Amino acid sequence: MFSFYAALALLSQPWYWFIPQNIDGLMRIILHAWPSSVPCPPVPKFSIPLKILGTTSTPFAIKSGGHTANQGFSSTSGVQIALSRFNAVMYDQASNTATIGAGLTWDEVYPKLEPFGVTVTGGRISGVGVGGFTLGGGYSWISNRHGLAIDSVVAFELVLPDGEITMVTANSNPELSFALKGGYNNFGIVTNFVFKTFPMGPVWGGLLTYTGANIGPVVQAIADFSANNIDADANLVAASIHSPWLYTRILFLAIPRTNGRCEDPGAMHSVSLSALSVSVISQILNQTDRLGQLLRAAMIRRIPTTTSSRLWHFSGSDSTAREDMKLAAAAITAAAQREGQQLADLPLYSNYALADVPLHRLYTANLPRLRRIKMKYDPLNIMGLAGGFRF
Repeated sequence: MFSFYAALALLSQPWYWFIPQNIDGLMRIILHAWPSSVPCPPVPKFSIPLKILGTTSTPFAIKSGGHTANQGFSSTSGVQIALSRFNAVMYDQASNTATIGAGLTWDEVYPKLEPFGVTVTGGRISGVGVGGFTLGGGYSWISNRHGLAIDSVVAFELVLPDGEITMVTANSNPELSFALKGGYNNFGIVTNFVFKTFPMGPVWGGLLTYTGANIGPVVQAIADFSANNIDADANLVAASIHSPWLYTRILFLAIPRTNGRCEDPGAMHSVSLSALSVSVISQILNQTDRLGQLLRAAMIRRIPTTTSSRLWHFSGSDSTAREDMKLAAAAITAAAQREGQQLADLPLYSNYALADVPLHRLYTANLPRLRRIKMKYDPLNIMGLAGGFRF
């Protein structure tokens, strides 16, 4: 519970770690972030005051799995709230739903659902937390058939900025239900999600690695799959890696299992495409080589790069590396536009976006509505004390 995916994500060492045992404890710490000049909402008699944040605006952060690579999004120099004790998975066969704690990682969720022969639209790699992944959208291995993770959430247990605990559904509160689908922690702290479940039997999958002269045919195969596949259950995730040891390009056709943690700095960025053609994939490979050579010249270990994000481990100038990522994203976008792809209105996927991406690139025409909802439920901007994409 005290680790983060990438070293760069850690803003600094938190002044205090707070690990609430239940939703009442979490509610209480939110109320203690309330400005001292404003009357605090009443607290239930069974609440035990946890005077950690005090009555002034103390920075805090909310951590589920800590998988974001953006500095300060799930970390703080103030009070670090870890949701690790919100760790229950309860399957309801009658409603075909599962209630899943926001403090879990998907590695912990799947084994608890497997005995029932069901699954949910969860994460694809090890170490990803339920909370941020889901509230940011969430691409799953079954997204082609069932949509993003957030599309199959039917209810959110939410602690509002004023301390009220509410169960949000599309019927009970359509405004908040809409806002939470991509709105992260702008509207409070989600402690549990109720997901639709889907039948799941045996799955075939694996990792294939190609090097050198094999890259050309593999690129064509990826482009053909992207253009022609009609099987909603089929998935292919490709990653291009520049290796300073092999001095060649490696193409992965799946994401390898890792321990979900990284001691080195790292970052992600995103490009939205309407098609994955040979020319676009070739530009991705070119950018992999370009970035790899830049970082290798600075005595860097390695850079993995995928078609939808840029994730690398490096030492030296973080800001320079992030700017190089933006240049790579721009080059890939330009390659897609040259072949006629209309990308201007496509939003970027926020779970892979750099921290300084303008909000309108993530939320497009929905941004004004989200800001109105934010003002209604958090007029004092309590959640603005936490990190993330802020409305």
